[in-house]
Amino acid sequence: RLDLEDAVRLVWDHVHVVPVDQRCLDTAAALARTQPVRLSDAIHFAATERLPRPIDFVTFDPTHIGVAMGLGFEVVSA
Repeated sequence: RLDLEDAVRLVWDHVHVVPVDQRCLDTAAALARTQPVRLSDAIHFAATERLPRPIDFVTFDPTHIGVAMGLGFEVVSA
């Protein structure tokens, strides 16, 4: 338990909690209508848009690369 608490303390300053509120859901719905992503992925994109920049978006899904780049994210992919 102490190891877990230490690990949380080390990363806590780098954790951002983004509310999945109506604003987030509206953005996600718009993305899902205009981009080739599922609604669950669109919610992640909408939440990510609210994080401080710069953002490195990590994905292994080729359909996400163009969407992420279109939103202005730096993309890390294999």
